Amino acid sequence: MLQPSTLTGPPSLFTTTFPTLHHQFQQNVRDYPDTLALICPHQPANLYTTRDEASSTRTKNPSASSLRWTYAQLDEKIERFVASLRRRGIGRGSLMVLFATNTAEYVVVTWAAYRIGCVHVPLSPRCLGHEREAVHMLETAVGACRPDAVVVVAAAGSGREDVLGRVAGLVRGLQLQVQCWLIAMSRGEGGVRDGWVGFEELMRFSKPGGKDVQLAPEEQEQEQEEEEEEEEEEEDRRSDVTQLSDDDSRLSDDSLEQPQPQPQPQQQPQQQQESSIFFTSGTTSLPKGCFVQGAAFCTTAARASRADPRHPTRPGDRVAVVLPNNHAFGYQILMAAFLNAATVVFPGEAFVSERLIETIRQERCAHVALVPTMVHALKGVAVAPAQKLDSLRRVVLAGAPPTEEVLRICLEHLGAQAVENFYGMTEGIVVSTGPVERLDEAVCGRDISIGRPLSGASVRICAKDSRVPIAVGAVGEVHFSGPSLIDGYIGNRDDEKFYTGEDGHRWFCTGDKAVVGEDGRLYLVGRYNDTIIRGGENIEPSAIEAVLGQTAEFHVLEPQIVRAPDNVAGEVPVAVLRTDVDEQLARQLKDTIQTKMGALFVPAGVVPVSALGLDDYPRTLAGKVQKSKLTELVEAYWTAQKSQARSKLYSRAMLGSKLRQAWAQASGLNDATMMDVNVNLAAYADVRLLESIKTQIWKDMASNVTLSDWLAADTVAEEMEAIGASGQAALASHPNSRLIESLLAAIASAKGENMDQTLRMVDLGIDSITSIALLNQIRQESGVSLPSSLFFTPHTLGELIERLQSSTDPANLLDIDPTTQETPRECFSTLIQGTPKPGVPSLFMTPPGSGYAFSYEPLPKFANDLAIYALGSPFLMTKSAATWTVEEAAALYVQTIRKLQPEGPYLLGGWSMGAILAYEEAYQLRQQGQQVVGIINLDMPLPRPDPHVLEPTVKLLEVVGFYPAIRRAGKPDMEIPSYRRQHSLASVRAKLKYSPRPMCTASDDPTPVRIFVIWAGHGDPDRLPAVLVEADEILRRCGPDTQARTSQEWLQTPRESMGPGGWAEMVGEENVECRVIEHAHHDTLMDPEVVEYTARLMQVAVDKWLS
Repeated sequence: MLQPSTLTGPPSLFTTTFPTLHHQFQQNVRDYPDTLALICPHQPANLYTTRDEASSTRTKNPSASSLRWTYAQLDEKIERFVASLRRRGIGRGSLMVLFATNTAEYVVVTWAAYRIGCVHVPLSPRCLGHEREAVHMLETAVGACRPDAVVVVAAAGSGREDVLGRVAGLVRGLQLQVQCWLIAMSRGEGGVRDGWVGFEELMRFSKPGGKDVQLAPEEQEQEQEEEEEEEEEEEDRRSDVTQLSDDDSRLSDDSLEQPQPQPQPQQQPQQQQESSIFFTSGTTSLPKGCFVQGAAFCTTAARASRADPRHPTRPGDRVAVVLPNNHAFGYQILMAAFLNAATVVFPGEAFVSERLIETIRQERCAHVALVPTMVHALKGVAVAPAQKLDSLRRVVLAGAPPTEEVLRICLEHLGAQAVENFYGMTEGIVVSTGPVERLDEAVCGRDISIGRPLSGASVRICAKDSRVPIAVGAVGEVHFSGPSLIDGYIGNRDDEKFYTGEDGHRWFCTGDKAVVGEDGRLYLVGRYNDTIIRGGENIEPSAIEAVLGQTAEFHVLEPQIVRAPDNVAGEVPVAVLRTDVDEQLARQLKDTIQTKMGALFVPAGVVPVSALGLDDYPRTLAGKVQKSKLTELVEAYWTAQKSQARSKLYSRAMLGSKLRQAWAQASGLNDATMMDVNVNLAAYADVRLLESIKTQIWKDMASNVTLSDWLAADTVAEEMEAIGASGQAALASHPNSRLIESLLAAIASAKGENMDQTLRMVDLGIDSITSIALLNQIRQESGVSLPSSLFFTPHTLGELIERLQSSTDPANLLDIDPTTQETPRECFSTLIQGTPKPGVPSLFMTPPGSGYAFSYEPLPKFANDLAIYALGSPFLMTKSAATWTVEEAAALYVQTIRKLQPEGPYLLGGWSMGAILAYEEAYQLRQQGQQVVGIINLDMPLPRPDPHVLEPTVKLLEVVGFYPAIRRAGKPDMEIPSYRRQHSLASVRAKLKYSPRPMCTASDDPTPVRIFVIWAGHGDPDRLPAVLVEADEILRRCGPDTQARTSQEWLQTPRESMGPGGWAEMVGEENVECRVIEHAHHDTLMDPEVVEYTARLMQVAVDKWLS
């Protein structure tokens, strides 16, 4: 008889009810009062500290510059916040909504919600950008709870993000009929809006002299009643709950090998337990609400990690938490750590790969939870063999199925002792491999195990739309049952997914396909539903379709979003349209999604249904589109297209390389890679020999092309087209063909297929995070690990291909030096928009201190198709990166500008340091007899050398806050690369030494040079010297490894003077015009809304000057 696909976890220790989270936390406070509970390197040590606490001897490291709270201290903070809320009428049955990142405040509010008896609803601040979803989630929570009061806690956000305003607007729209408190988590009272109460104000409520503050009689009565209710409920639980100790977790081997179904703890009514509401994407564009009972959900995970015989979580173990707190996985990891009396470590408010590695190393973290895309990002952080993370005992993976490569990175690159693959869902599913130390413990062939159910839980595999387990080895749908399972979705949405089985237990149909292997472990195969998981983030196709449906030109095309396989992200969305579309409309479709939803949701491709061999979508009898059939067709088409595109890219690259080599050899050129395939061949050979060289190459390489067509080709590019059109067989491969093909495909996926092989790799504009993904893709496909510096070298793409062709060992690429010893001779330039026109000046934008040309990419399109060139620093990848002067850099920029536009008049501009360089460029152009119409200065006053200013260093600038993480929608935060940090340092040094000269001294030309200054209304760059001194004092006091930062007030302080900023001394007051943007300096070109306004002001200047 075939064995059914049923797996049961170890017996649960709790036969009736679970101990409350509050009870378990209080037990830890009593048992481990001096154990660190929370570490936040990004928050100050004295946050919400009372006088008594500051003088207490319990703090083991009083000189620490970052927040470090023991369990006793955290408990005191929670109690203080609870008391303040109770004094304001907040009690059991209230709703506690959070819009917060990973901070100490989130921890305090979460535990306070459970202590009071509020329903805890954590929402991501990012959801505020999707108003329909945000409103739906708030309405769902309010409707499900019918609260007596609502508390909304939100982080104030940065100056450019009006988080509080958005939240207040959403709450007003709910038209609540109950008391509502808005609490702002701001740094200082200046960030609190009208209608909001500051978090700091609530934390001032204390117990002087060890006694509670005297409450009004009715308040005392309410508080006493609530405390008595809590005590009674806790006593009931204690009578039912098995006492917790380490010995209790040691189950017998027999019970583990032959688990038997156990009576599940009874679930109490939702409003009588510690409840949280989490949201999970459904089959519609609106998320579904889940009442999660924290006691069962978190205690199950906590007990499993505590009981592991090889890598248990012990009291005082440090657990690094970087996952979003509004995701069930992140919440479970966080709470399980507290239940085990471990130390939660927040490296920052969000994930940054370098910061996480540094925090694990400095804080000696033993555990960390990640999604696979985070692991790929960590692979790009250099970890030398001697610097492996030797404290790291366990990496927990969830969010998306990991690959073998992900497991290998955890064990080998990071140096973790074990890795755990956790399969969970917001609905309460808990399945895990437990920590495994070897790949073969989790990998079977190509499949990665997701393990077995945790204690008290069961899994069975059933045929689709069936509730009967199928045989072991057969693929079916995962059904789950256990004490952590929710009763159903709020509002009974998709209620058919939940059912009561013949065993009397509640079961859930997950929609996931899996198989139980002969080894008794569960292996995930795929999904029955349409959800696309792109890098661990869920994407609902219907949400994208809804946005496109709001645009008339797309609505008529009946767009369908389906998934397609991807080597890096796992899956990507693809848009299928009912009719053929041109490239311009496809780009418009992607831009629409980018603007309205963010980069995460942008389709990787736009495919007409005709390309799938159909005249219309596959439909049901009722006329509905069959998404499953359409997905299958797209997956097959996508795979075939990728293969064809790769082959075409490779053939074209190889053909171009061969032709250039042939021409170089025939004409005596030394370097074939410097031949431009679009330049007339007469430039490379004597006209008298041109025809004979062409004929010889035709005989050797192009026999399928008619001689007349061959001789008519004037460039290498035209020769390549002629060979391609002739149908000539592909060129012979060589040992590195697959690697070259993979390299070209990776670059094409990021930058498009029209690649110029004479372009330097560094000029491709591939950032650090993208390079990690591309190198991982190349490694998976070719088996070759290329160096991380590959995309930041001054070598051209053609040179790298030539090098690979001439070598049998791709390891020769490993010695590529990303920098060059030579003094640069020119700078990089790129046309970011518009069309250059004779007689019309182009606008040349000089880069800011980072040297990064693509800083100007966010600028929207200007009127009249104005051509805008962005210049890249010539010193960005050179050994002389820290020694250049403003005059030297400007000379190279001028040289490039005059190559692109030989004669004036010129339009120049720059942001920050770029504005100073633009002025010097104008000065040098005037010296050369050229006319300069004007300079657009984005927020930079006239520099004035000061010999007494402290010499800056990278560390000093880091403490000042010069290198904030680059935040990108749908992607992990990206640290500014080290070479750009070095360049920023060189820029600051150059600025501090630069003495600008009045424009009238450049030439006798009386024509004025006008300067249009666009000031950021917040920030005072003149205070930089004083801030450098403050940073130096911090370094002296705290040491070079400190995470402390100077006050950021100087970046946000309203600017007192909006005048010419000193530039009138250079060009005359009548030639300086100023405008103001009421935002901070970085917002000028980094915040989408502010960039729009910046561009409009730039357009005003251009229109004035060219009219």
